Amino acid sequence: MPKTTEAPKPDAGALPGTPVTAKPEPRVTAKRQLGDYMGEPAPEPQPEPPTAPEDKSKAPQPPPAAETAIEDKSKQPEPKPPADAASAIEDALPPVPDAQKTEGKTEGEGVRRLRTAYDKLKAEHAKVTTELKARLEALEKENAALQETLKQVDYTSSPEYKERYLKPIEQKIATLSQIVQKLPVQGGERLGTPQDVNRLYALWRQDPNQAFQLAQELFDEKAPWVMHEITEIGQAYDMSVQAAEDYKKQAIEQRTKRAERLQQIWSQTVEEHAAKRPDLFDFKEDSELAEVAEKFAKVADTAFLNPDGLPEEELVRVQAAVRNMAAAFGPLAYDRVRLQKRVQELEKEIESFKSSSPKVGAGQAATERAQKKKVGLAALEDYLS
Repeated sequence: MPKTTEAPKPDAGALPGTPVTAKPEPRVTAKRQLGDYMGEPAPEPQPEPPTAPEDKSKAPQPPPAAETAIEDKSKQPEPKPPADAASAIEDALPPVPDAQKTEGKTEGEGVRRLRTAYDKLKAEHAKVTTELKARLEALEKENAALQETLKQVDYTSSPEYKERYLKPIEQKIATLSQIVQKLPVQGGERLGTPQDVNRLYALWRQDPNQAFQLAQELFDEKAPWVMHEITEIGQAYDMSVQAAEDYKKQAIEQRTKRAERLQQIWSQTVEEHAAKRPDLFDFKEDSELAEVAEKFAKVADTAFLNPDGLPEEELVRVQAAVRNMAAAFGPLAYDRVRLQKRVQELEKEIESFKSSSPKVGAGQAATERAQKKKVGLAALEDYLS
């Protein structure tokens, strides 16, 4: 590679393209500025020694000074920002909408996008928390209702009974068994066992005197204390049995009172609705319709009250039939009222014809029309029966 000679350095204050002067002004460096500030004399200018031509491709090039590094920045690529954690998070976020892209990227864009994602996540979390809280409250209410039902059906299986009565008995038995296992049996051949406690308790339930004698044979002077603990266990068990029986009686009384109250509400409501629409529920003047109404009323009572104790599947069938009856009642009742109104209109027309002395043919036609309507109404009653 051919050697080139170094071109003379341009003036520090000259722009690119300005002719180079023969004698450039000495450059004031940061060190010289500090020397002037400290009062040091300026060094004598030294002539630059001639430099031999060298291969610039091998020699390292010093970075240009800030004063002389005036270049056309439009031709240089912009430096890429360092890949840090913030840029990694920003890349993981969803893309910015087009409306925000048009405003240009700013320094706080990533922070705004993070805040938007955080607000969305916070709103979703609040929604899920609210739903879970509501579900938890519903489950707690359902659990309380199930526990109450369990108490009504079998109090001895309820958590309340186990915590209040069975747990203290189990603790007394466990404590007595642990202590007895440390007591020597009379004769010193062995220590007491939980089986000894069971024998004494079973015998105490049958004959307390024999139980005391056996305890004296086994534990000698410790027998009174052992029998005292066994007696307390037996009394606690008796209390638990009596509590279960009392609760069962109370539950039966409560169910009876509840059934009576519901029956009273049922009968009162039926009477109130029948009094509001006597045209639909009062059949005292027609014994045949009264009999049909009583028949359907018994079916409805069975569906809702089940006085006969029907099996579940049979009860569901009755309830389905009553559902269809209720669905058909509205249209039939409406049509009944409409037909009755039409009959009244026709009866008025007949009366008007009679008062105006109509022709024989016209009067006969009106009478036939009225009879046809009455026949249709009778057919509707047959369908309802």
